[in-house]
Amino acid sequence: MYRTATRPIAAPRPLAHSTKDLLYWLALLLALSMPFEVVRPLLSSGPILWTNLELLVAGTALVLGIHLLQAVADGRGIRASLRHLPWRLAAPALLFLGLATLSAILAPTNVLGALKVVTRFAMGLYAFALVIFVADRAERVEGLLWAIAAGAGLSALLGWFEALGWAASTPLLALFKEAPSRVGGELRVSGSFQYATVASMFFEATTPLALVLAVTARARAARWLALLVALLGSTLVVETLTRSGMVTLALVLVGMLLIGLFSGRGSAMRGLVRPVVTTLLALVLVVALLVTRSATFRTRLTTENDLNWYGATYTVPTSLELESGAAETITVTAHNTGQATWQAEGENPFALGYQWLTEDGQLAGAKDHYEVALPRNVAPGTSIELTVPLDPALPPGNYRLEWSMLQQNILWFSDREVPAAETAVSVERATAPTTPPPPLAVRPRTEAESLQPTFPPTVGRRDLWRAGWLMWRERPLLGVGPGNFRHLYGQYLGMADWDDRIYANNLYVEFAATLGILGAAAFGWLVLNVLARALRAFLRPPGAVARVWLVGLAAGAGAFLLHGLLDYFLEVVSLYLLFWITLGLIVALSRLASVEEGAI
Repeated sequence: MYRTATRPIAAPRPLAHSTKDLLYWLALLLALSMPFEVVRPLLSSGPILWTNLELLVAGTALVLGIHLLQAVADGRGIRASLRHLPWRLAAPALLFLGLATLSAILAPTNVLGALKVVTRFAMGLYAFALVIFVADRAERVEGLLWAIAAGAGLSALLGWFEALGWAASTPLLALFKEAPSRVGGELRVSGSFQYATVASMFFEATTPLALVLAVTARARAARWLALLVALLGSTLVVETLTRSGMVTLALVLVGMLLIGLFSGRGSAMRGLVRPVVTTLLALVLVVALLVTRSATFRTRLTTENDLNWYGATYTVPTSLELESGAAETITVTAHNTGQATWQAEGENPFALGYQWLTEDGQLAGAKDHYEVALPRNVAPGTSIELTVPLDPALPPGNYRLEWSMLQQNILWFSDREVPAAETAVSVERATAPTTPPPPLAVRPRTEAESLQPTFPPTVGRRDLWRAGWLMWRERPLLGVGPGNFRHLYGQYLGMADWDDRIYANNLYVEFAATLGILGAAAFGWLVLNVLARALRAFLRPPGAVARVWLVGLAAGAGAFLLHGLLDYFLEVVSLYLLFWITLGLIVALSRLASVEEGAI
């Protein structure tokens, strides 16, 4: 009799282990998906709208809840299941969240909106804790780094499709934003993000992560792929036309380069030198290319915003006497007093516009306005004479001609509070027989047709920071409530109308104004605690690979904090998730490096 060989049957994995594995895979999916938040919410529950990213975060919370319940059922308890979390960080995290909640409840206005901002803070802190929980092995830290880099690479590739004008990418881009970002008619590439500045901040923080993977990846193909991601992302920062982004990324790369150069011979850190230098050269090359080819880019580099781009004075006839139906030409001189060159060609050329109005300001005639094209570019400080054909197919009477420069499909100069010019016109009955003019068509001007500003004026950073200072001085301890800066700054600047989409353009001013000194200090306590862990782990020293990863993660967090001097990001889902996940990876890696010295 022969005995049949049998293989031992493996014991099934406990549910707690399988749910933690599922959590890790969901965290990978979240890290990969961060650049791809769809512009239209997938679900709404009362005033709260859920995007795909927020639903994914909620899904991880559900799985984590199941994991903890199973841990209780197995007799291990919740604390034992979470034993490797750094509980010393719980105090600053909970203090920050508690003070933000109190600030929202005591806010002088928009309490519900402030509480919604607190939920974003809570979601970010949850992502921070989630990453620390699932990244309990070196290969999981590496997996999350690759997921972030892969998402950034795909988003950057889509951004370059947009920059190159590939029409096939338009339907895909429409999933993530309402419309392209523009300044002065020039495209500010935003890729899979709603706004160009958001795209810039994302790539500033992910480029260092791709670079450290280009140094530490085991396979040569993987190293080249990571370097390609870094090159795509860093050069796309230039295409966003975000000055602070270019400066921040350059400083971060220089910092990484210095660390690599001053590391000892044979150190893995020396491997940073070549990929960082390559990325810096690519950044400089794209900047130089755009400087030589784009007047708008040159203007953008030297100005904060387009507030002073558009300026003009006009030399027009004070009054005219015309015959009804008789064509005549006049000369109008326009002088460029702004900072941008008036481009005569391109997608959004400049032109002289004028409107026929009745004495009481209503539109007269068949068209809402007429345009005279520029025969050449007009540089700042120079003038151009334009021959304007007038054919007043209007019945006899008194009219007004209103003149203003415009940029086609962008704005009238008067939208930037540049005064229009005016000519009084008397239309007389024709002396020779002509075709009788049509009956006078008169209608009120709509906002889109008006030469008066139709949207709130642009506010510079200094004024925004002054408003933040006034808010903080009025409510120094807890501020005016999370997210309320944009709803209130106009009041502090004496404005009747303002753009409530604008934040303080400074992370620290925003937090001081909205959370007060207590909330801002709690945030600082938490972030500095995390960075101190990274520094201690770096100096210990841990294994060679872990040190390189720590440099990349610290550089990514540093990019956020440095750019935070000129922008605010903790209410944009993609950015606050990336920020808190980066900090979570720093904590997870620091813990692993201390437990497994030299093993990573």
